[in-house]
Amino acid sequence: MSASLPKQPVTLYNVFVVACATLASILLGYASGVIGSTLGQASWYRVMGLQMVPGKPGYSHTETIQGASDEHAANGTFYAFATIGTILIGEIMGLLGRIRAFQIASALHIVGAAIQTGSVNQAMFLVGRGITGLAAGSTIVIGPVYFSEVAPPSSRGSMAGMHGAGINTGYMLAAWVGFGSSYANPTTTFGFRFPLAIPILIALIILGATLWMPESPRHLVDKGRSPEALAVLTSLHGHGNHEFAQRELREIELQVAEEKAAFKEKSAFMILFTQMTYLKRVALGILVCSGVINTGVLVINNYAVIIYSSLGLSTTVSLLLSAVWLTLAAFWNWLGAFLSDRVGRRRILLIGNIGTTAMLIIFTGLYAKFQETGERKYATACLVFNFAFELFFGAGVDPHVYTVAAEIFPVHLRAKGESVALAGYYIYSIIWTEAAPPAFSSIGWKFYLVFICIQFLQITLIYLYLPETANVPLEEIDEVFGGQVKVHLNDADLIVEPTSEEVEVKEAQAAIKE
Repeated sequence: MSASLPKQPVTLYNVFVVACATLASILLGYASGVIGSTLGQASWYRVMGLQMVPGKPGYSHTETIQGASDEHAANGTFYAFATIGTILIGEIMGLLGRIRAFQIASALHIVGAAIQTGSVNQAMFLVGRGITGLAAGSTIVIGPVYFSEVAPPSSRGSMAGMHGAGINTGYMLAAWVGFGSSYANPTTTFGFRFPLAIPILIALIILGATLWMPESPRHLVDKGRSPEALAVLTSLHGHGNHEFAQRELREIELQVAEEKAAFKEKSAFMILFTQMTYLKRVALGILVCSGVINTGVLVINNYAVIIYSSLGLSTTVSLLLSAVWLTLAAFWNWLGAFLSDRVGRRRILLIGNIGTTAMLIIFTGLYAKFQETGERKYATACLVFNFAFELFFGAGVDPHVYTVAAEIFPVHLRAKGESVALAGYYIYSIIWTEAAPPAFSSIGWKFYLVFICIQFLQITLIYLYLPETANVPLEEIDEVFGGQVKVHLNDADLIVEPTSEEVEVKEAQAAIKE
């Protein structure tokens, strides 16, 4: 492993590229979270021909379309198609590259949002929601892979952490747009159509940005396009033929050649599930990604208004608190991304998971006491620890799982490995969103005990099996898992003398900047 890495400059162009990619993460969060405000709009129920008042004839069907019984259709359709999207996009990234994958996902977001915005019946809305789910599942995989492959090793955690921070920023925007739209004239459909249309604008901006975003240098090398890869690396990490960029390219080339020689024509999925070292990484990827959901955060977020209302708060105050909670979530995520390289992935994930578990234990005890006594002091304390939970989750869990799941796989397996790990994320999303309504109805606060037990297991597994990957070049991650690497980034023989390819490199660089 590289004992002391050369200085890796973070250029303005690198910052620009990461900012553009973060827009896709924001789009993902917004498209995922906007359903919450949609299901609170009376005009949506009217257009869909659904009964909004509990107990009235037809309300059971409304619950199916929303998410409790029949209500599972909107959330269930989204998560089911998102799971499919995570698997499909892994193949697309391997064949067509990361930028083309961004473009395909953005186009799907536009189509899905347009159909939802223009929906005039339940079937049309669910079709749009399904397409948006496909786009979301694609975007959640592309982001971490791209971030990790364009960032220098010493800044990879902070840059890849932008994915989780961006997702939460999108959720925050959806909450505030939904809150503001709730004041729209209820006789019009603006209140539910306007929030659903916003992803179209964001996706169009992303499509435009991809014209200036470079392809991943790892993908370029994998496809035999090394001169273009060097041009990208020098633009991202230095100026001209910066020595660090040359070292990076040489290390990538040697490691990719080694991997191709070792696995030849074997399927990536076959390698992932038959080679023990990669099977372990698949298990770790699923552990950390599904671990986001297994903290209970999805249930807390999706049912926040119900939980706040059960504490005796009005609907308006509950909606406002939910928006504030998501705003703080975004802030803590940005902070967590900043800390990732400084604290280390393993340590910060342990701190975050231990903290969320402790806060959830206290919250559950207080919530049970409030249900038993109805005393206001317990309700107030519940709110405090609910927000404390978000501090540990936002700073210590959410921004880091996507980074870990991307960086633990070698370049030829990264897209598909990340897609499998994040398929686990969406599978658990389906499980808990389906289980939550009947669980809350039958066992109430005891439902939180399930998450507490899972968290104890998760903390143990992270402590025992997750190695530290911070500040390790991607091509040297194999060594962290006990494997061998062809070369290290600070090896003397990585210094490359100018060759006849220099002309090609300069031309490719110029083309990128035009």
